[in-house]
Amino acid sequence: MSNQHQPTQTDRITRFERGIVFRVARGYFVALAVLALLLFVGGVVLGVRGMREQPIQSPARPIAPGPRSPLTLQAVEDEWRTLHDPLLHAADGPASPKQAKPSASTPPPDELSLALAKLRTLFPDPPYAWEDELENVCSIPSAFGCLQTGTRLKRRGVVSVLKNAFEGLNRSDATEYLIILFDVLKLAPMERRLDLVPAAVAAEKRAREEYDLAKARHQRRASEVENKYQLEVDLAKAKHAQWREFGIYGIASGLGLLVVVSLFLAFLSVERHTRALDALLQRSVPRGGGD
Repeated sequence: MSNQHQPTQTDRITRFERGIVFRVARGYFVALAVLALLLFVGGVVLGVRGMREQPIQSPARPIAPGPRSPLTLQAVEDEWRTLHDPLLHAADGPASPKQAKPSASTPPPDELSLALAKLRTLFPDPPYAWEDELENVCSIPSAFGCLQTGTRLKRRGVVSVLKNAFEGLNRSDATEYLIILFDVLKLAPMERRLDLVPAAVAAEKRAREEYDLAKARHQRRASEVENKYQLEVDLAKAKHAQWREFGIYGIASGLGLLVVVSLFLAFLSVERHTRALDALLQRSVPRGGGD
């Protein structure tokens, strides 16, 4: 009778499985189930967050410089005060070795001709000369008369001053400068008009250079703002794409762990079913072993 109550090897294995193996398996199952749920929910959240891209507000663009104000007589006067000493010396000094030569090229365009003709009305003769006026002088006098004659500048012409002031300008710019000169010099006193020509041209050149620099600075700032905005847009797109990718990985990992958990559930169900059948068989078989 005592032999019937002693546990067999199978009973000891069964108790070990129930006490340790299946408890560990159930704990592992619970941990995997929680992890799978977290991965799945996190993947869904990241995926939805990656699909909902928030538009980035476009930054305020720098204000472009307005139209350049026309040249004024006051600006010309200020420029003349800066440069008047060398201009006066150049006007009152000896004749320049470069003398105006009649142009033998093709006639200038109509716009340039009209601008020159219009400007010429501001320099009547007298007191001005449109072309350089030269006079014959005796360069080597003697008791017997003049041995050698030469020429010298009697009156400096307006054209000579314009040529010196317009040096380096093309025909299109020269036409614009002539129109600007007419608008400014018609307000100046008659006796100062020729002296103000170089100052007016220099003031207009400076104003254009400053305006071009302002436009270049504006374009540079606008380009920097646009590049920064585009970088923010690209970073936002990359971030949302990364979230979508992580969301896909999270959902896939959660589903994979759910499959593993399902296998554990199937294993535990088989284990419970097997033990239920074993217990049923043990109750149905008589312990005495009789027929």
